[in-house]
Amino acid sequence: MKSPHHRLLVLCSLLLAPGIKAQPVTAPTLAASTQPVLYVVGDSTAANQSRIPTIQGWGTPFLTYFDPTKITAVNAARGGRSSRTYITEGHLDELLAKLKPGDIVLLQWGHNDPYPLNDANGRGSLFGLGEETQDIIRSTTNKPETLHTFGWYLRKYIADIRAKGAQPVVLTLTIRDRWIDGKIERDPSQAPPTKEERPKEPTRYSVWSAEVAKAANVPLLDVHNMIADRYDQEGATVVSKYFNSAKDPTHRNPAGAAVDASIVLACLRTLEGPAFDAYLSEKGKAVGPADPKYVFLNAPLTASASPPETK
Repeated sequence: MKSPHHRLLVLCSLLLAPGIKAQPVTAPTLAASTQPVLYVVGDSTAANQSRIPTIQGWGTPFLTYFDPTKITAVNAARGGRSSRTYITEGHLDELLAKLKPGDIVLLQWGHNDPYPLNDANGRGSLFGLGEETQDIIRSTTNKPETLHTFGWYLRKYIADIRAKGAQPVVLTLTIRDRWIDGKIERDPSQAPPTKEERPKEPTRYSVWSAEVAKAANVPLLDVHNMIADRYDQEGATVVSKYFNSAKDPTHRNPAGAAVDASIVLACLRTLEGPAFDAYLSEKGKAVGPADPKYVFLNAPLTASASPPETK
């Protein structure tokens, strides 16, 4: 029998052409006088949460892995936002105004996208990856808004960032502290949603993020499965110490945020290759690269490219 985590581990292997392996890429080529910027974009699972000491996002400890004389690392994640509201509140425009060629933007969305479409927060995005829309009058502003699917919003980030000459990188989501038969819950097939139901997260949105990344030829860091594999090894008792409280299975405390940050960096080191090491602090260099099975280049094949290996 296959291991319990096998089902979601296939999300990336199924999305790639058979036999294509993850490949490292070099760090961006930059003018000598230009310092690159690495941005973290996401929700409260990445955002700085210093107002509540028992909650911390991974983007805060992540910044300590970089040498500020070589690269500027910015945590631009914001608590409570979704792929939709980060755009409608103007945060994406603020980011785009600062972007320059050679910058890198890590995108991690999905935790808040299953929320209602037209409540006080207005976080929800339409179910799925298609081009369908829904016109509403916002309950809080009485202004019209056209809603899009999660896939549409994520594709917009990718296109807008690329238009600035920067490199988008999609991340799958962090895992919740929920267990089934002694294993961390990670597989959307454990509770398959229908279009009449709100989808289960973060598992469903990790799959969707991977699908969008592959279709758009954008690198994917599968932190979802790397975190889950670690959690399965450590067990529920140890993992419970990474979270804000027993009643909050989503938000980490500083210890849990540090674990997630190290996993994101490990994946990024595998993606970017040895040239990226020059940007790291000594603390960052101490975090080894991830197993390539968690990292997908998703680069388009060119006419001169060698055909993919077959198993």
